[in-house]
Amino acid sequence: MGVEDSLVILDGNEDKAERFGRAITGISGSCPPMATCIQSELYYPTSLLADLCASHLAYQIDHPRHCSEVTPTAPVTKEEFNHLWGPAYNEIINSSTPVYTEPIEQRRAETVPTRMNCWFEGVMGGGEPVQFESSVRPIVQYTRRKGYEELATRLSEV
Repeated sequence: MGVEDSLVILDGNEDKAERFGRAITGISGSCPPMATCIQSELYYPTSLLADLCASHLAYQIDHPRHCSEVTPTAPVTKEEFNHLWGPAYNEIINSSTPVYTEPIEQRRAETVPTRMNCWFEGVMGGGEPVQFESSVRPIVQYTRRKGYEELATRLSEV
């Protein structure tokens, strides 16, 4: 999968996209396609998992008396990636080049089924509230058509 086939979903607003875009450009010379999603952990299971893992690691690092080792093991960022910090930081501070984010619709959803529908329809979290509550019925129908009956049954229980 190449850069043209990917989309970086940043948990945050345009300011975070600006900083990330400049930092990655300082390291690699280019920036992949990006979109922002406010509270992405509410919309994307992988973002929730990333938040949980980051919180777990941060706890282990902050409380070394209670943890004999950091699990899962990870490289010491300041040592292993030391050569990348300078170019990334320099680009964040000194670049005035605007960073482009993909024009993907953003809607704020208050219920789990509506958030699932936002994800299914390719809408990012944030922005104006969804005008009406959505059901998971279109997602259930899609999974059934694709032959995932057990998944469809579980989704219909949400």
